[in-house]
Amino acid sequence: MELRGVERGQSYEYCQILSELGRCLNETASKCHANVRFHALRVYKEKHWKNHRCDSYTFGAEESTTSCPLWQPIHDHSRLRYCALFGHPHLRKFDGEFQACERQGTYPMLNNRYFTIQVTYLAFNDQETSSAITS
Repeated sequence: MELRGVERGQSYEYCQILSELGRCLNETASKCHANVRFHALRVYKEKHWKNHRCDSYTFGAEESTTSCPLWQPIHDHSRLRYCALFGHPHLRKFDGEFQACERQGTYPMLNNRYFTIQVTYLAFNDQETSSAITS
């Protein structure tokens, strides 16, 4: 979030930036249900809005001169990758390889420099060779 030289705190200018951020988040909400950055920014905005009493200011419905740079357009779709967890726990990794786990306990299913997926497996139907993800 660009503050344009405005100090964080209870001021009209800071609350106006939060208002613009809120409008930007609302405009992109339908596309961002699973985006962690989106939800983190929404929590940040609400927390600061409340802590700095931004409800005491009135903002017009004028269009902002700033863009909404939260999500950069993807021009190279060949670099776009998805990760999915499904079924009886299978993970399809970015390289297309499938991984499954049949042991009980909590383990990192995927751990790399970008993120970690940690899951808990419990026996399924009292079978030691079959497990299901519980969390």
